[in-house]
Amino acid sequence: MPSPVYQEELAIEAEVGFFNYGSDMSTDVSTEVGSPHISYRTFDMSWETAPEIDQPDLLKISFSGEIPTSWITSADKVAYVLMYKPEWERTVDKWDTVGCIINGDASTGTILNYEGVYDYPTAVIGSAALLPGSAPPEAATSFVLNSTSTGPSMIDPSQNTVVNCTVVRSFDKTATGVNLDMGYVAEFGMLRLASAGSVAPIGTPDTGIKFYLTSPQYDFGEVDESDFIIQPAEYMFNEFKASDYDPNQIGYGSLTVFADYYMTPFFGIDDKLMVNFALDMPVEMLPKGAWVFQYMQIYNEANGGTPQDGLITLSCTTQVGGEVHKVTEYQGLTRMDNVTMAGTTVKNQNEAELWADSSLRPTGNISDYATQESWVEGNRLQPCVIELPIDKENPDTSIYTDWRGWYGARIYKNLEDVTPLQIKE
Repeated sequence: MPSPVYQEELAIEAEVGFFNYGSDMSTDVSTEVGSPHISYRTFDMSWETAPEIDQPDLLKISFSGEIPTSWITSADKVAYVLMYKPEWERTVDKWDTVGCIINGDASTGTILNYEGVYDYPTAVIGSAALLPGSAPPEAATSFVLNSTSTGPSMIDPSQNTVVNCTVVRSFDKTATGVNLDMGYVAEFGMLRLASAGSVAPIGTPDTGIKFYLTSPQYDFGEVDESDFIIQPAEYMFNEFKASDYDPNQIGYGSLTVFADYYMTPFFGIDDKLMVNFALDMPVEMLPKGAWVFQYMQIYNEANGGTPQDGLITLSCTTQVGGEVHKVTEYQGLTRMDNVTMAGTTVKNQNEAELWADSSLRPTGNISDYATQESWVEGNRLQPCVIELPIDKENPDTSIYTDWRGWYGARIYKNLEDVTPLQIKE
């Protein structure tokens, strides 16, 4: 059975903020410039998520601050610096750094992304990344610069300039080994990098900041059947003469089993494998009130597998003309043919191998189990559908392999019947 292939792309995006922090620098800045001055710095964290499984999620950190206009000219620069490490990390020298350097005209910027910074950087932060008393930190490439901008303050446009930048980190939805749900401690500050080479902090760096990095959330509303892409997986068809089972009957019957992938590019919505059974028989052989047991029994043929290595049975039971239906799974070594199941009722066959932890389930749509009039004159059709959810985040890839086995059906006159009619496998 092949694995599903995603082809459709959607354009829905959602941005959800989960942490913001702000710091008032007015006192420090006022002292330095010699007059009252409003000044602040902030950073915000958010997830920008796309529903497609093949599109990465973006962790966005947006920095913003308001400083004296004279401190950021066409030649001077401003840097935001955010240092962070997991709360459980007790080693002082395990801080990582992310931030950005913004040119005075905001036409260009530079990403700051280092690993292994030893202390809050008060020396030049740039291409050399020099730190006092230690070797330069290791450059990292996880974050990239997204945007920069500068503009006049809305509060005091004659004296202040607002300086903004955003950095982003991409996360593959299907990547493993990335632990996002974790608490962090952080330090946050700003630096002035003058064209003459001098470097000075803007205000006192903030320490002891704590935030919790949450995994992205996927909520793009309700998804109905029309949102799924249907991709055929398997199709099996067995046609027979009705007289093969009852010499008094004429016409034909059939048993069809087919499996389809129901896929959606939405990462937050599970895919599903739908296994459809359909028994088409003359009305007299499929009377109302009878119970129909349709099944598929398979084993993994890959790498030389045989039935003795283990059998998996997917079964679907319905009552003709009624609404009662049941989906069951068996795992073991017992065959489900009528010879092996001789003397058992539809309800108590192979009870020892019923799989209690099965993920199989009904579809929830009663029409998938309702008896129908067949397009074959004089016949009746009894469908039954099994749904197997496929987790997008941690899919069970073992199902995508070579399977071999049998499929069949039995018709029980009632719940006490122990001599049902077996449709040949």
